Amino acid sequence: MNRRLVLAIVAVALLAVTAGCTVPFFGNDSFDEERLDEDPPGEGYAWNETDARVTIWVRGEQFKAIYEMNGSEKLKLFRRDFRSKYPLGIRAVRFRYPNGTVVNGSEISIRKGDENAVIEVPDANGTVALTAGAESKHFQLPTYVDGSYEVILPEGMRTGIPIFGSISPSGADRYRGDDGRVHLEWNDISGHLSVRYYLQRDLYIFGGAVLLILLLGGGGALYYYRQIQSLREVREELGLDVDPDDDEFDRGPPPGMK
Repeated sequence: MNRRLVLAIVAVALLAVTAGCTVPFFGNDSFDEERLDEDPPGEGYAWNETDARVTIWVRGEQFKAIYEMNGSEKLKLFRRDFRSKYPLGIRAVRFRYPNGTVVNGSEISIRKGDENAVIEVPDANGTVALTAGAESKHFQLPTYVDGSYEVILPEGMRTGIPIFGSISPSGADRYRGDDGRVHLEWNDISGHLSVRYYLQRDLYIFGGAVLLILLLGGGGALYYYRQIQSLREVREELGLDVDPDDDEFDRGPPPGMK
């Protein structure tokens, strides 16, 4: 009886462990509603600010994006690293119907798979807005839909000097908008978007660092040169310097080799 009781307890424990292991697998297919419905950063989403199919505002370590669906019913969002593909962590999601009505992310179908965050829109002619994380001074993201893009950099950021800034794909129209920010526009791109940018003060910091290194290097070289000269003078005073041209043992080549 005791043996049967022990076996029953073990069986129940195994079932509990197994059930606990399967919960994350089946329960990881959705985003937290509170996260989806939170307020977007800044002044919200500027739905009518540009005519591009995709408009992206980069702000520090996050970005806001608006995607015109243009007949598409799904938007698959992901990132890639060297080893895998994984869902984009999205929040503050909004969907705008063609008539201008805006609903929160929890009111539309959003699920998270192993590789993608999938947004299924209730109207293929609507618009999706979302917020996600970004790297500091380097924005990169797959182009989930083809078409025209506009990327608006943070205030004070520049891309003009190749060592510090880069734009991929190339060929973007670049201008400074009325908001004082750099705007990048592409008529039609696909694949991957990457923009590296910098603050103007970064150039002064880098230039100052280079100048300091040159000054320290020049000062060190001058110091060692003076030390060598001083040692040479000491050797001359002690008569330790020997001119190789006056070597008395240098009698020239052996007989017959001249």
